[in-house]
Amino acid sequence: MENLSFDYVLWIIAAPATVVYSAQVVMSLMGLDGDDGLDAELDGDMDVEDGDASGSFPVFTIKNALAFLVGLGWGGLALLDSGYSETMTILLGSLIGLGFVILQTSLFYLMYKFNAPNKPEISSAIGLNAKVYLKVPKNADGYGKIQLTHNDTLKTVNALTYEPNTIGKGRLVTVINVEGDTLVVEPKAKKSK
Repeated sequence: MENLSFDYVLWIIAAPATVVYSAQVVMSLMGLDGDDGLDAELDGDMDVEDGDASGSFPVFTIKNALAFLVGLGWGGLALLDSGYSETMTILLGSLIGLGFVILQTSLFYLMYKFNAPNKPEISSAIGLNAKVYLKVPKNADGYGKIQLTHNDTLKTVNALTYEPNTIGKGRLVTVINVEGDTLVVEPKAKKSK
C-alpha cells in the first residue's frame, strides 16, 4: 500500500499523456498539425542538410514532451510493478521516456526527410523538354507551371521565362536554368526542314 500514491501519480502521467499524444500522432500522420499552433517549437533544432532535405527539424516540441511522459508513465508503472524502488523507477522511467523521444524523433525525421523536396534532382532537369500546364508570363512577370517527365516520374513544377512573349498552355518548352525551386524555360525551337 505504500506505493499507492506514487502508483497513482504515474497513472495520472501515463493516461492523459497517452490520449493527447495519440491524438497528436494521428493528426501528424493525417497532415493536420501544420500551422495550427498545437505544436510549440523551442530553440533546439537538428539540421537536416544532407542533400535530400533542407531546413531544420524541431527537437523540443510538445509532441516530444508527451512522448517522454508516455514513456515515463507506462515504463514507471511497469518498473514499479516489477518491484523497483521509487527512485529507480523515476530514473529508469526517465530513460524509457528519453528512448521514446529518440524513437519518435527519428521516425518523424525520416518521414520529414522522405517528404522533403529533392533539390539536387530539380537541377538535373536542365535541357529537358516539358509541356506548359499553366501559361508562363513573359519577361519573368510571374510564374506558370510546366509538366515534365524526370527520372520516370511526371512532375508539375513552377516555371518562368525571360522571353518577350508569354508561353501559352500546351506549348513545348526546354528547361534552360534553375532558380531556387523554379525552372527557367524557353519555347522549344521548331525544327526546320
